[in-house]
Amino acid sequence: MTRENTERWLGGAINVLLLGHVLLAVILTGMTRPQDFLIAQGLSVVLIALFTARIWIGKDLVFHWPPVCWLVLALVAYFTALTFTADVFYVAQTELLRVLVYWAAFVIALQSFRSRNGIRVVLFALLALALASSVYA
Repeated sequence: MTRENTERWLGGAINVLLLGHVLLAVILTGMTRPQDFLIAQGLSVVLIALFTARIWIGKDLVFHWPPVCWLVLALVAYFTALTFTADVFYVAQTELLRVLVYWAAFVIALQSFRSRNGIRVVLFALLALALASSVYA
């Protein structure tokens, strides 16, 4: 298996897992229950591992960092600082973990969806999810 095939396979796996992450978040009632959020944590760990492997294998991977990412990074730093000054540390730690999981998904999604076909598949999947949610409601 060549480097390009491995990188293409990793990119496809990351796209499928990101789409699964979003779809499960809607299906599992926003992942508000702890047992549902464990699925999101597991998917995030796998996503981070695959993205790290893709960075390591990819020889000319360009890291896309638009200006809005600085705002998101500042918010993550702010939530991290608030965690250590919270009255109830366990609740604040749990919420910080949620912010970090969603931040990792945001950064990986920003780096992964570059091609028109990938964006088109994600767009149609999100439209189908919105249609299914509205029909269910």
